[in-house]
Amino acid sequence: KDAVRGYIDLYASAHACEEFWYSNPPANSTGGVCGAGSHRQLQIRINGQVAGIASPFPVIYTGGVNPLLWRPLTGIMSFDIPPYRFDISPF
Repeated sequence: KDAVRGYIDLYASAHACEEFWYSNPPANSTGGVCGAGSHRQLQIRINGQVAGIASPFPVIYTGGVNPLLWRPLTGIMSFDIPPYRFDISPF
């Protein structure tokens, strides 16, 4: 009863087939392997009602674009992936 604000921090980190989600082909063209298209959307739902939506930023890890061009340099935010913060105070 004494809480004034409520937040949810969502950490979205893609791995395996989702690591390169921004370049995935549409789901109907891959036979179910690493598909689902290049659009991603994070949704927070509370009791079935949408409480927040965010579009994730693609994080490219070392060698992520082409493993043959690997260099010991890392991409933007790949060492410190910030959370997506949702204000759930109205709920």
